[in-house]
Parts: sequence; structure tokens; C-alpha cells
Amino acid sequence: LRQAGWLQYALGQSERGKQVLEQCVALAKEHGVSVQAAKAKGELAFVLSELGQFKEAETLAHEALSTARQNRARTDEAHTLTFLATIASRSGKRLDAERLYHEALEIFRAESFLRGQGFALANLATTIDRDGREAEAESVYRQSLEILRTIGNRRIEAIVLGNLASLLDKNGDLGAAEMLYSQALAIHREIGNVLSEGFAL
Repeated sequence: LRQAGWLQYALGQSERGKQVLEQCVALAKEHGVSVQAAKAKGELAFVLSELGQFKEAETLAHEALSTARQNRARTDEAHTLTFLATIASRSGKRLDAERLYHEALEIFRAESFLRGQGFALANLATTIDRDGREAEAESVYRQSLEILRTIGNRRIEAIVLGNLASLLDKNGDLGAAEMLYSQALAIHREIGNVLSEGFAL
């Protein structure tokens, strides 16, 4: 059920994803499965932050982080730190966001967890990009892409390609931007991510 909720979000159905993840949190609590409840809380917090519900998102994410640390679940802790970082970034707390992303990356690297590294780097790059540090953002986007291609995460790869293309477009590198937009669009169409195609067009 948790994966279904996250998939709804990934396909652009944030409200539906929120509803499914809320059901998942309730069921996990009912059955006393604290680890699964914490994972669902973390993902729900991420979705809520996209919907602008920052206070509730932060509360849930801190609850999830506490459970992960109590259970010494290091990758879960790092995932939740990534979610907290994204909440901070979306609510305008850039310095907090960057600190939390780096904390998450330190754990992901220690655990050799590439999927988490790729996701955290992609979001860190977006935060840096919004701060106007374009050369640094480009470098982090490319680090993320290298990992995402290694593990075959096509959905996030396409999103990062689009973000990097937008950055290059702003800097006047139109040829490189057009090539990356085309690559992003091809992947979105390949995996059926219709809602993301418009960004790459």
C-alpha cells in the first residue's frame, strides 16, 4: 500500500498519493508496525510539503526520524533526513536544507546505498540551483545523473535531465539544453510519465 501511494505521487497524483499514504500510516499504527508507519510518515511528509502543508510535513518527518533512529535503521534515517531537507528547501530554509542533505548523503555513502545518494543529490542540486550557484548546481546534477544511470532509475534521471537542461538554457547554452530536454522527453515517454512530458517540451 505504501509503494502504491508513493507511485501515485510519482505519477503526479499528489492528492491521491497523500490519501493512500495516510491510509498506510493508519493501518501500520493499528497493527503496531512502527517501522512501516515511520516509512509511510516520511513519504507522506514529502508529499505534504509539495502541497504546501509544511508544518504537518515537518512534524511527521521528525516522528519518522525518531523511529528510524530508535531502530538504528540507517538508510531509513537518511531517507527521512532527505525528506526533511526537501521540506526545508520548499519552505525557504536553504541553509537547513543543505545541512540535512549532506547529513543524509554521509549516511547513504557509509551504507553504500546508491539509490538514496542519487535522490538526495538530485534534490540538493535543485536547492543550490535556486540559490543561483549555477556552476555548483550543474556539478551536483551531473553527479546525480551518473548514479541514477548506474542504478537505472529512469524516472528521476529524466527529471534531473530536465532540471539540468533548464539551468543550461538560462546560461545560454541552448544546444546542450535542447539535447538534454530531448533526452528527458524520450525517457518520460518511454516510461509513460505523461504528466512530466510538458516540462521537457
